[in-house]
Amino acid sequence: MRKLGLALFFWVMAISTSAIAGWEPETPLPPLHRAAYDGDVVAVRRMLAAGTAVDARNDQGVTALMAAAGAGQLATISALLDAGADPNSRNIRGNTPLIFATVSSGETVNLLLGRGAAINDKGSEDRTPLDWALADENLATALSLLDHGADIKTIGRGGISFLHLAAKTGRNDLIRRFLAAGLDVNYSTFKRVTPLHFASGEGHLESVRLLLEAGAKPGPTDANGEDPIAWAAENGHTAIVQTLLNAGIDGRTATAALTAAVTKGHNDIVTLLLDRGAPIETRGFAHRPLLMLAAWSDMPDTVTLLIDRGANVNAMMGEGQKPDGETVLIQASRWMTSADPIRRLLKAGADPGAIAKDGSTTLMAACGNHKSVEPLRALLDAGIKVDASDNDGQNCFHAIGATGLLDATNLVSAKLLRVQKLVTAIDTRGYTPLHLAARYGKAAMAIRFLALGADIYARNRAGETPIYLAAENGDLATVQALLDRHADPTQENKLFKYTPLMAAADRGKAKAFAALWQSMPWLWDLRNRERRRAAGRLLERLTENKDADIADIHLLLDGYSKFLEINDLAEAMKNAAKDGRSDIVRVLAASGAPLDHPKIRSPLGTAVYGGHVETVRTLLELGAKVDFRSTDDGSRTPLMVAADKGRRELIDILLKAGAARGLKDSEGHTALDIAVTRGEVKVADALRHAGDIQTAPSRMAWRMVLNDHGLEFLGPMQGIKDAVAIADGRVFTGSRNGYFYALDAGSGAVSWKKWLAGGVERAPAADGAAVYAVTQNNTLFKLDAANGSVLWRFQYDHGGSPHTAPHLIDGGLVAFASSQRLYVIRRNDGTEAWSVEIPGAGLGPADSMTVANGKAYISLSAGGIIAVDLARRTTALYRPPAETSFSAPEIGDGTVYATARDGFLYAIDATTLRLKWRQSLGEQALVRPLFHDGILYIPSRKWLFAVKPNDKEYDIVWTHNLGVETYASPLWHDGKLYVCEGTSGLGGYALKAAISAIDPKTGNATWSHPLDSLNCVRNPVTDGVHIFAPDAGHGGEVYALSVQ
Repeated sequence: MRKLGLALFFWVMAISTSAIAGWEPETPLPPLHRAAYDGDVVAVRRMLAAGTAVDARNDQGVTALMAAAGAGQLATISALLDAGADPNSRNIRGNTPLIFATVSSGETVNLLLGRGAAINDKGSEDRTPLDWALADENLATALSLLDHGADIKTIGRGGISFLHLAAKTGRNDLIRRFLAAGLDVNYSTFKRVTPLHFASGEGHLESVRLLLEAGAKPGPTDANGEDPIAWAAENGHTAIVQTLLNAGIDGRTATAALTAAVTKGHNDIVTLLLDRGAPIETRGFAHRPLLMLAAWSDMPDTVTLLIDRGANVNAMMGEGQKPDGETVLIQASRWMTSADPIRRLLKAGADPGAIAKDGSTTLMAACGNHKSVEPLRALLDAGIKVDASDNDGQNCFHAIGATGLLDATNLVSAKLLRVQKLVTAIDTRGYTPLHLAARYGKAAMAIRFLALGADIYARNRAGETPIYLAAENGDLATVQALLDRHADPTQENKLFKYTPLMAAADRGKAKAFAALWQSMPWLWDLRNRERRRAAGRLLERLTENKDADIADIHLLLDGYSKFLEINDLAEAMKNAAKDGRSDIVRVLAASGAPLDHPKIRSPLGTAVYGGHVETVRTLLELGAKVDFRSTDDGSRTPLMVAADKGRRELIDILLKAGAARGLKDSEGHTALDIAVTRGEVKVADALRHAGDIQTAPSRMAWRMVLNDHGLEFLGPMQGIKDAVAIADGRVFTGSRNGYFYALDAGSGAVSWKKWLAGGVERAPAADGAAVYAVTQNNTLFKLDAANGSVLWRFQYDHGGSPHTAPHLIDGGLVAFASSQRLYVIRRNDGTEAWSVEIPGAGLGPADSMTVANGKAYISLSAGGIIAVDLARRTTALYRPPAETSFSAPEIGDGTVYATARDGFLYAIDATTLRLKWRQSLGEQALVRPLFHDGILYIPSRKWLFAVKPNDKEYDIVWTHNLGVETYASPLWHDGKLYVCEGTSGLGGYALKAAISAIDPKTGNATWSHPLDSLNCVRNPVTDGVHIFAPDAGHGGEVYALSVQ
């Protein structure tokens, strides 16, 4: 029985369920959920008896029943169901307990179905439980669902069908059942895999025969170009290969199968395919010929087989007429582990003197073989010239130095009279074999080269000696061996003028550093500046490594702390705090490292920035100043950093430690200001309630989370997309999933809901007895406000989905469609009174129309405003001097006001549509402004402007910092402005959410109420008692805040 990992319970099931199983929880579950997941029936019953709600949810909407179902815990599932758990509850992704159960067992599925779970209820991504079971390739749960009536023709995510699973598992009884039910024997997944691929690859011979008899095509290729015979060949299923050949596969085209068999060493299949005409000249991976593939895969018997079948022993890697010169023998010498294939190749005529384009030779390949010396042995026995060099001037010892095979050195040495010539040879970069052994950490090889007479003072072109490279690599054994032979630790390289000591320090190699230091203490006394510099650099490098060995820190501090400057210790403390290394923080503090340095970023602020809770506690315990800020901190205290990063838990820790909430940064912002600007609602709320900042009591009257109240799940991007409407004590709202809701304005309870088929993305209109809603399938509905019954529906004859909300006029409705047509519709019977085409209109802002003074004013996507006189059916047009998108227009004192993407505010005569003036706002503003009592209120990217327009320009009255861009127009009610502060951010998700009441005289917020939502981006409305703010996110939430 598999358990669904708890960390993924929070967002089940956004990825393949096979990737979910086995994950451990990343965040704690509530006690009831944990007990259910663990199968602890006694604990579950005890908590339920103590009053824990059986359907209690965590912050992702997961219930205990979902946890138990995903874990396959039958006992706790039964206990929860007996206590009244809802078998059809949904998490915030819309998934039910049955969907969670699809990754556990058939018994779990049967239990839930027997207790009322809905078998076809869809969850996230519009997927049924059977879809999830098939995608997870969980045949047991899929069969349980099928036995309870699920559709046998369901296709899982990725294109997996029942027939695929039956073929993969070799269930011939199920194959017959599914074929009899009409499943397509040749149906392929999204990666073009058929049931025959699965059966062939898994070795189910009888299943292969059944599928072929049912009409399966033997030769379809998957997305990788492999057919079923290739799947069988790769896994060594000879009988299936034979069966597929007999079914019509032409052996002459079975090249994918041949290369798979060669690479895996399935020689009986190789023989079979060659006998059936598969070309021995076939090439596979990286255009390697078959013989080279066998050598590269270290398949000696296959090499012998292919040689005997006439393969070209001197074939080269590469495509067409551009081979790269790597021969079969070079590849065999580099990759094979036995001598016999090398001897066979040489006997068959392979050229041992071939040189590839990159200078590779057979000898260098064998010397560089990191697995075995046997190919080298075979070549030396054949008389290959052992002291030859390649194009880079490297000989066999250079290659051996990098691989570290001691036996290879012995083999070569035995063939030479003058070994020292090879061991001291210099390549084109100035490297000797000893350099390479030191660089690659082959200490045993370095010691061997030293015994053979290697030059310890040789310097490569960068001025690096062997001891320099060994120190840089941290190869303590080689460093010590070179020091024992009196290697010079003071020679500097050319680029940085580093000595080996400095090289070890710069790479954080503490043990090599210590060995070099201790080798010549009298020398370092004469080079005091260098040793201080080196000690400081080593400490810096060690503490920059989040995985640093604490023993290396102790080694440095215990032996060399007197050579460390105070700045070195302060930087190290900051580095340790950055990585959350509380253990290093303590060691450094014990060695005198400062916790607060005036010119180095505060370790406490750094730990806060990284969210390292325990390190923050450690620094405070050791005495770090809670409000300290250095010149490198950007004038921000740790509390400000926590506010900026949304570290809610650290806010509490810092406040408890005495952090001052009223301090300001260089721009005059407090921690609360920063939290509000960054959209960190919970942090801002904590700071408001901390004690010295006044805040209004909670104004939340109710909050309706549609998903949490058992309504149809509003999946990704299926939330409320526009403002609500209010009439006769009800709040009306639609959602993109096609449902329309009426909520009681006083309590938020659902009065009724209606399925309208198409998504409802525009605000409804209400006139008391009826409510009007437009859907994305081109339909306008009139619904009875009391019960939701359809009174009439109007289909846009000219096509186009609704682009604006319907607007009420005397006896009718005005609506504008994305087909660029304006409709006037009779309210009594839903018939069209008239319509007019408006080219280029309405493709900009979400709702681009305003109806006022008997006219419909519509923003044009290319810029400008058109006015349609609804009585005379005439139009007037204003075009701006340059193309730019306009906001929805606002009408006030005979003027049309609109903001634009070009950053200007436009004032246009409402009658003639002639431009009065345009004036820059300094930034973009694409939200409908609000005109009231001579003042225009304009939301922009980060500001709410209050301006007083006149005949020629505007004067700024005040500005209010919203912190982030808002897509909601302000609301005027009872002498106050109300703003739904939020932004669509990246991908349409808000960074903050709050309803604020603004004093229209000063622009100051009199109160601001944070919302749990992250998507408060639609216009708030009011009934005089409450302000209603819809959430445009996944959950489909409506908030009601008291204005009293």
